[in-house]
Formats: sequence, structure tokens, C-alpha cells
Amino acid sequence: MAKSINRYILIAVSAALIVILLPLTSARAATAIIGRFYATCSSFSVDAAVNGTTDDGGGVDKFRYLITDGTGKKLYSEDSVRPINFTRGVVVLQVSYDGDGIVDGPPAANPVKLQIIDLDSVGNPINVLYTLSYDAKCLPASGAATYNYDFQPPATFRARINVNSPLLQYPGGPQVGALIGEAGKDYIAVYKSADGLYVSLYVGGNDLPWISSAAVTVDLANLPVQPTRIDGVIVYNPPTPIPGYVTPTPIYPYATSTPIVIIPIITSTPNTGQAPTNIVAQIRTYRLRMRALPTTNSAILGLIPLRTYVPVYGKDSTGRWIKVVYNGNLGWVSTAYVRLSGGTMAQLPVVQ
Repeated sequence: MAKSINRYILIAVSAALIVILLPLTSARAATAIIGRFYATCSSFSVDAAVNGTTDDGGGVDKFRYLITDGTGKKLYSEDSVRPINFTRGVVVLQVSYDGDGIVDGPPAANPVKLQIIDLDSVGNPINVLYTLSYDAKCLPASGAATYNYDFQPPATFRARINVNSPLLQYPGGPQVGALIGEAGKDYIAVYKSADGLYVSLYVGGNDLPWISSAAVTVDLANLPVQPTRIDGVIVYNPPTPIPGYVTPTPIYPYATSTPIVIIPIITSTPNTGQAPTNIVAQIRTYRLRMRALPTTNSAILGLIPLRTYVPVYGKDSTGRWIKVVYNGNLGWVSTAYVRLSGGTMAQLPVVQ
């Protein structure tokens, strides 16, 4: 039977991710990493982050998610973009291989491989940015997979079961064996069905059984609908008018879902005479206060959302604060609530 949510360590979205902004080795190179990847014979789950670095036109960097099986057969392909100087992490679970609008059939051999591929301005592949593979349990193991762990989702939403109810393979589908959601138990709620009648729960392992939403207490209004793609459809809109800027044509790779409007976190580098390091920080608390000075008594310049990646400029003399940029502003955040990537505190310069 499924374990209670309280037996699990609650993790944040993209906790396994590290985005390392290394010096570019070619004229074109986005930055990407895949933290986790899981595959079955019909769907996949992924935890990844991509940073826009090169303007491929319209202020965005183009790239591709590509999933293939052990024979090289394409299972899933999705072209997407990142605004320049913008890092976005994504966590999606149990996305159908057919979500790209093309039915390729199930994988024929392990390992199932996910690649993030840099594209040029016209969409041609340039180089592979990152690769991770998984041996789907529905096929003989290859022994060559690079990831073999369970894919625990982020504990953003909690669901309490009110009455004993069967756990289903999919919304409105058959029961998963004899699995029952027991009244009074708490679980991580991951998604809701498009009609809101069912909720998917994390009960351990890699699969997400569904339960009637009438049988649970959950924040149904804010619970996301199960995605059909990794990034969805992205439309890039600059946050403020820029002299000479021409608004790009919206990008709709396989326009099959509601557009997601991405607003860049970093619109420009502040003119301070300081330059960002190659180190970035991921925010590990709900809303982290960015302050004018490295002290809790100074003015609050803004609140940085959970899981946001921000460039790091340096640290204070105590090593308890780091200087970052968010929304075009420089400020200080406590090191107690961030995870550094691309380097260590010891490598950061002391700045004012």
C-alpha cells in the first residue's frame, strides 16, 4: 500500500537541477541540464532547465527536446525557446509520447534517451547540450541507462483522502490492482484532469494513480492540469518597450495547447561596474526577500519566487549573503535559502 506523504522528504521542483553557465565554446550554445528522467512504453517524466544565451532572432534562443529509443527511433520531439538571459526549469510527469502530435508507437528497445539539442536561427540542430537515459521497465534492460531512480514529484500540493476510494490507472479508468486511497491519509497531489473531476496522486514509485476529486480535500483551483507537452506553447513578450525592438512573431511549435507567456526575469544587466560570475543560485524558499544591503534590517527590493535561477555577482565579507540580480535590480539574499550551481561560495569574490 502507498506510504503516507509524511514518510517522504518533501522536495522542491528542480531540486536535482544545476544550471552551470560556462564560457561559450562555440558561436551558438544554449545552456541546459537534465536533472531527472523516467520513461515507460507510453509516457515519460522529466526535470530539466534551459538557459537562453544566443539570440536566434526575436530575442530568443531556440532548442529541441528529443526522445528516442535504443534503436534510434524518434518517440517525442518538441521545439521550444528561451528568452536571452532567462533560465526556466520544468518538471512534467507522465507526458504521452504522442503529445508532440505524431504517433510513433512505443519504444522497441532500451535505453530510452532524452536529449536537449541547440538549434540555429532556422531550426537546424547544432549540437547536443545534454543527454540522459532510462531503462523502461516494460522492455528488457540495456544496462546502459544513465538514470535509474524513482521520480518523486515536488510536494507543492497536498491532498487528504476523505473516504476510501479506488486508485485508477487514468481519469475514469480501471482500478490499479487493488489499490485503495485510505480515508484520513495525506498524499502529494500532482495534477488534475482537464474537467477537474479527477486528481493524480504520488503514492511512491514512478506512476501516478488517479482518484475522484470528490473524494479528496485539495486546492483544486490551483492544482495544474496534467500537461501534454514539456514546455507547451511559448509566446515571448518583452516586459518593457525597447527602442528599435520589433515584436517577434509568436512561436507556436505544434500549436495544440494554450500559450504560456514567458516574461524574462532579467531584462538588462545593471550598470554598476560589476559583472556576474559563472555561478548561479536557485531559490529554495517560497518567496525570498532580496534586500538593498546584506542585513535583515535593510530595505526589501523584491520577492524572488521559489525555484527561480538568478545570476550571482559575489558575496559579502561574512559569506552569509550573496549579491544577485532579479528583475533588472541588484540586491542581497541570504545564503541559507539558495543552492549555488557552477561553483562554490569560496570561489565568489567579496563585493560591496
